[in-house]
Amino acid sequence: MKKSVLILFAAAAALVACSKPAAELTPGSEIQFTTNLNTYAVKAAVEENVLENVKIIAGAPINKTVSATPTQTGLAGTLATTPTLYWAAGQTASTKFVAITGGQENTVVNEYDMLGLGYDYAYCSKLMSAVATVAPENTVELNFEHIFSKVVINITNNLAADEVASVAFNKVAAVAKVDFENRTFADFGPYTASLPANEITANSKYAVVIIPQTARPEIVVTTQKGAVYTFTVNADFTFQRAKTATVSLTLNSSTSVGTLSAVGGMNFTVTDWVADATEMTGDGAMNLDEYWHIIGKVYSEADKTSKPGAWEKRYPLAYNNAGKWEITINYDPDMEHPDGGFLFVKGDTYLGMHNSSPSVTSDYNLWTTDRLNILTQEGKGKYTFVLDPANNNNLTYTRIGDCD
Repeated sequence: MKKSVLILFAAAAALVACSKPAAELTPGSEIQFTTNLNTYAVKAAVEENVLENVKIIAGAPINKTVSATPTQTGLAGTLATTPTLYWAAGQTASTKFVAITGGQENTVVNEYDMLGLGYDYAYCSKLMSAVATVAPENTVELNFEHIFSKVVINITNNLAADEVASVAFNKVAAVAKVDFENRTFADFGPYTASLPANEITANSKYAVVIIPQTARPEIVVTTQKGAVYTFTVNADFTFQRAKTATVSLTLNSSTSVGTLSAVGGMNFTVTDWVADATEMTGDGAMNLDEYWHIIGKVYSEADKTSKPGAWEKRYPLAYNNAGKWEITINYDPDMEHPDGGFLFVKGDTYLGMHNSSPSVTSDYNLWTTDRLNILTQEGKGKYTFVLDPANNNNLTYTRIGDCD
């Protein structure tokens, strides 16, 4: 009996010995990372080359995803990982590393939606990736490049005191399959998105970041007084990844609203967007329904050689620094039309003389009801009219000479 018991204990001891966990393999050395992007602060509204919330996805045989924090030693940008990333024990094969900013942990996003959580220019303008395949014990050099395309919109505003309120970049795709490793795009969503441009300099410079694509976008500029200018690209334009396309627009309070055109490239460092000098052209249209206009036996200097018929064309007034509406225009009562004089109009509201007035003086409050077409005491000539709707629809004017 005793012998049998001893045999059983010996067998049990042997079983326990065989089931002991094997000792963990000691990892290789710590992986060192460098980057083409330094981490010094740039004095700009949006620092588009700052690495934020970096994820490094290490392939086989390491197979780990870690966070990376930019540091700087001298002029060389470096990245420290959390947790620390090591080469695999005894590793001889190279490993592919994909680094992505913005907290992205997947190398492919099938339906990346720029508007899914609301358009974020700052985030999109800093979305970059870097790829490197490196043999063990070598430094991993990660050269980041922008994922998206950038458009800079320069605006020349000739609207006096009326300034730009917003700029929208319309009729583009905001959804696509994004491959961060290969920096490619596919399966674009509908070309119907509207992206609000970021203000770089108030009233003159705006920017938008979009998914690289070929499209015919529409740029809509809305002013503080409600004027709407629509500029449409009239041919397919390819917005290239990591490049900047720059266009110029002109806002005039007349029928000439300017065209889209490419201008000089932006001067960025090699780590930033590369200027795209490809020509971008288009046509403009405007809606000044929220502006006050003059209509009647009047014409502008631009129309003096080919006068439109009387009462055929509305001329918009400019909003001036005093909060009033102003225009310099020719008044010619000899133009052919049974209705004389002129009126001021905004939408469905018309301003004219009181029905008992033979003509207006140089300081006169206009009427919206029981009104007559406006006649000046001085008659034919070139005038500067100043309309103050907030002050009893007050009209003042100065005759400055004969008609052009």
